[in-house]
Amino acid sequence: MKQFSIFPLVLLFCVAGVQTAICQIVRTDQVSAELVSENKTLIPGKTNTVAIRLEMADHWHTYWENPGDSGLPTTVDWKLPEGITAGPLQWPIPQWINYFDMISFAYEKEVFLLVDLEVSEDLNSGDTVNLSASVDWLACKEACIPGSADLKLSLQLSKETERSRYGSAISSTREALPQQLDGWEMKVVDNGESFALSVLAPEGFDLETHDTTYFTLDGWVSNAGPRTFLAEGRLLTLILPKSEYEPDEGKDRFKGVLASKSGWDSDGVYKALKIDLPFSENDELGSNYDTASIVSTTQPISSKITFSILLIAFGGGLILNLMPCVFPIIGIKIFGFANLAGEDRRQITIYGIVFSLGILISFFVLASILIFIRSTGESAGWGFQMQEPLFVLAIAALFLLLALNMSGVFVVGERVMSTGSSLASRSGLSGTFFSGVLATLAATPCSAPLLGVALGATLTLSTMGTLSVFTMIALGMSAPYLLLSAAPNLVRYLPKPGAWMESFKQFLAFPLYATVGYLLWVLSGQVDDEQFLNIFFAFTLISMAAWVYGRWGIVSQKDKIRTRAKFAALIIIISAGALGTRKGDESWQPWSPEKVAQLRSNNKPIYIDFTARWCATCQINKRNVLSSQQVLDVFKKKGVVTLKADWTNKNPLIADALAKYGKSAVPLNVIYLPGKEEPILLSEILTNSMVINALEEMK
Repeated sequence: MKQFSIFPLVLLFCVAGVQTAICQIVRTDQVSAELVSENKTLIPGKTNTVAIRLEMADHWHTYWENPGDSGLPTTVDWKLPEGITAGPLQWPIPQWINYFDMISFAYEKEVFLLVDLEVSEDLNSGDTVNLSASVDWLACKEACIPGSADLKLSLQLSKETERSRYGSAISSTREALPQQLDGWEMKVVDNGESFALSVLAPEGFDLETHDTTYFTLDGWVSNAGPRTFLAEGRLLTLILPKSEYEPDEGKDRFKGVLASKSGWDSDGVYKALKIDLPFSENDELGSNYDTASIVSTTQPISSKITFSILLIAFGGGLILNLMPCVFPIIGIKIFGFANLAGEDRRQITIYGIVFSLGILISFFVLASILIFIRSTGESAGWGFQMQEPLFVLAIAALFLLLALNMSGVFVVGERVMSTGSSLASRSGLSGTFFSGVLATLAATPCSAPLLGVALGATLTLSTMGTLSVFTMIALGMSAPYLLLSAAPNLVRYLPKPGAWMESFKQFLAFPLYATVGYLLWVLSGQVDDEQFLNIFFAFTLISMAAWVYGRWGIVSQKDKIRTRAKFAALIIIISAGALGTRKGDESWQPWSPEKVAQLRSNNKPIYIDFTARWCATCQINKRNVLSSQQVLDVFKKKGVVTLKADWTNKNPLIADALAKYGKSAVPLNVIYLPGKEEPILLSEILTNSMVINALEEMK
């Protein structure tokens, strides 16, 4: 094996049958590549199939035509004799590979990439033709190594032929290619926030038991976002979240592959449906199939308001009370109702109505904003305010203060740091009203069951129709509290006030902390890594401000101490706001050999990150280590100049530099220390301690 690795490319010749068919295998440590034919000869005047056969070493993979979140597709450049033309590569169904939450569409073990050759009938039988293909691929495991090969295949022309030893494999691959089958109806609708793909099978075909996977070909569907698959009878509807690469204009057709292990025919042979559709209006599929009840769950189907839409809206609002975004705020009001268990019934009724009014008016405001934005021609959907990072940051900070308040870190007295926190947390009618407002704000990012139906309908409804739907959602959400206020006798069944209530109040803080975590997760997709870290530190300062206020701002302290505590807490809150909204700056400079030579001549410590966007391990290193505050602090302390060698696109200078370090793949992380001639080469997967310990060698 050691001798074999000395020669990275080994050429082997093979004979595929009685008639001459000379092929060539090119082997590397990661991939063996070969140009093979379905038959032992080529038939003049016919379409003949050949294939690029790639065999990957264990745990290595090459990529589909859309590689996913990282990677590069295999490409081929043909050199063919006159009279023979090659069609495009035909791609089998890829595998869905999840590597640290980065999704790739790739092939492991073995794959045949088929190509149809059109052979002119003017070519003479008995002649031998030489086929040549230059193939480039990217092979990845933990590291990614580009590979290439010049493949050759010699075949004889003949009107009679028989299958080669790869004939069955090529035939099976062809049958499993994405197909457009007869009798199937499909359509796709752009819903603004997502795509709705509907597939109607022929009569007698049941889709409810199918295990399906959608592979996006145009890259407009997010691989990491939540997907919804709805099947009933022979209708399958997919809700596919949009990716950041969806263009604003020019979306003529929607392309992808819908794969099923069960197959899309009665024999289970055809495993993939080819999706290549123009965007449709909201008409239903099938002339003799009642799809209204199913299609309506994914896109609006009418511009007219119907009783069923209003009923669904009410049910969706009712279920919102159980959503993790809402239940923490509702818990505060449940606690309040328990507190009122011994109060006057009329007072309880008023509290329930005021809380419901807070919800209702908030939904009116949201509906009005949505209608206004829609009138300007912009696209807006449910939870549109959650697309603004500053809003998410503010609401997360508000929830953190509410949680700290319920945990007993500080007590709401004459005044609190956050206006929103005091409005929602204080007692009285105003606090009850603003709790309804806060519950509505918390509800908007949650798409409860049934709610998506009603909200989807608002995209085509009139202004009054939209207001009607939002009103029904608000009434559904506030229904439990209206019921409680209308039948105050039910309050008797709530526990009596007592010492248990303090423990219950503190317990209710934990769902709020979980909601803060959820909102931080939303923020992580809206800001860069450094700003996200700043937000974490800002939340620490917010917690400190609450602690200072709770420790020294209480009534039992002297007036001077209370004033100082409130002022200190305010300064800390302002500092947290400044820190949380500060954007991170990119400190990495572009790499070049000249830059390295200049910095070394000036005795500067250098850190070089050889990376690429298609390299999943590179992105994980960047996210977990090279963007960590611990490592950045050491870089700053040591005066390290950080250089990025981006190999996303081919760059011979970077390829040559990798070769000088004895490498052929990224990631590669190199450290040059002053006074030392030899560089330090780190392993592919980085840790904070690995980088820091290497830099500690510098005096």
